[in-house]
Amino acid sequence: MVDASINLFAQLLPLQDPSLCAKMVALLAEGCRSPKLERNVGRKTAVFVNATTAIMLALRVAGAGAQRQAREALGNPQVTSTLTELLKGSIANGDVVLRSAGSEALGRLAGLAGTTYLTSQITTLVEQVVNNRDPDVRAGCALAFGAIYSHVGVLAAGPLLKTAVNVLMSLGTDPHPLVHFWALSALSEVVNAASLSYAPFINTTIGMLVKMYSMESHEPEGGTLNNTNIAGDLPTYQVVCRIIDALVGVVGPELQESSHKRNVILDLVTEFMHESDAGINVEAIRCIEHFLIFAPSEVDVPDLIRRLRSNMGSTRRPLKVASINALYRLVQRDAVTMSKVGGDKLVEDLFSMLDDDATIEGVRNVITSWLTQTAAQNPSAWIDLCQRIMSRTTASQQATDAANQVGGLRDEESESLGVVASGGGGAERQTSRWRTQLFALQCLHEICKITVAAGVREHLDIPYAKRRGLPTQRLLVSRVPDLIKMAFTASAAHVPDIRQEGLVVLRDVIEVRLSRPFGS
Repeated sequence: MVDASINLFAQLLPLQDPSLCAKMVALLAEGCRSPKLERNVGRKTAVFVNATTAIMLALRVAGAGAQRQAREALGNPQVTSTLTELLKGSIANGDVVLRSAGSEALGRLAGLAGTTYLTSQITTLVEQVVNNRDPDVRAGCALAFGAIYSHVGVLAAGPLLKTAVNVLMSLGTDPHPLVHFWALSALSEVVNAASLSYAPFINTTIGMLVKMYSMESHEPEGGTLNNTNIAGDLPTYQVVCRIIDALVGVVGPELQESSHKRNVILDLVTEFMHESDAGINVEAIRCIEHFLIFAPSEVDVPDLIRRLRSNMGSTRRPLKVASINALYRLVQRDAVTMSKVGGDKLVEDLFSMLDDDATIEGVRNVITSWLTQTAAQNPSAWIDLCQRIMSRTTASQQATDAANQVGGLRDEESESLGVVASGGGGAERQTSRWRTQLFALQCLHEICKITVAAGVREHLDIPYAKRRGLPTQRLLVSRVPDLIKMAFTASAAHVPDIRQEGLVVLRDVIEVRLSRPFGS
């Protein structure tokens, strides 16, 4: 009921006339200061959180709706004065959720209230940073700087960019983990919001990041003597990677020309990729993906592929997903290098991920993109790979089927094609799970379709290949018996989808055998 009330209040407040809006905001602020709340600290905190959240949501609605009406309702001096006093307490609060909500609300309010209000708030925040040494206050002020610049816009906040950057970079070197983490988080927002306008500060920012990387207080286990217990919850290196990623976007194609910036950025990202923390690795991988867009020749791609492949076996899902996404970018850019470095084993590892976790996004995209680019040149190799996938044995499936044999149960998920060894006393031959087998059959269909469409004559015309002195055992036509065997086996499977796809492959084989695109 409380949540529904907050949402409804947020929808309606920006639609009121200025006088009624001012009255509602005054009542809200008065309720937060009620002496009755002093007897119950928990209730006082709840009321304060609800009030701040309601204001933040109302300002979101105002920013997305009719600007003129919102400015008249929430941007007039009477309302902004009351809201500012309320939000000051939120920004300085020790609770991170309340501090973030208050900072966002202040930033959105600055975007509605005009230039005079914006300037006054920046001045107030600078004074707080200079005069107040409380970590919560300094962290809140840093967040407010980032929120104001992000929500006001580049044109309106342009003259204040230098001030914001200088303050945030100064707070970024503060030894207290709470302060430097949120200052760097805010700086990341500023870089992304400023975009090309941030170009004059790139060298200074890179220098600061290098300096911070050598500071013990900014290491994952660092922090002040009294606050080492919270350092683990404030992943500074991850935020540094986000800043570097934002800087790569600002520098853009100039990375190819500016060797100093390029080398420093690449060295930092490489160091972060070698960190033991999975969260840091994820951010570094995302950064190197962005770097590849502008300066691919500077990246050691084979080493990157090997590192991404090792990450695929991680128990940390975010690291696996980031590595898969990076492999997809790499295979789109250069499938040949992927084939040379990764080879069939990498593709088999990708298929194994479909067995173990079919929900991982991007695995099928990597395989499909790889196949699309290379199947026409070497269809036989892909057929061999799909054949291995469809008859592959895994230890987990052996254990599952052994249990099913004892209990007299039938596991369609593992059984799928139903390929078993002959003889009552022999162990059953296990296969991939049926969804992986289905995808392998779909790959066979794509191999046939791509090879025919590519017009590589020797794959469809053995006499022509012999006249040219080409080995025939690796041609597509020479693999027809294997394709027929896999198609017939699939067409007799227990799973209807596999049976249907097996018939599709069988149709492809017939079309390959009957096709005469070159009049031979």
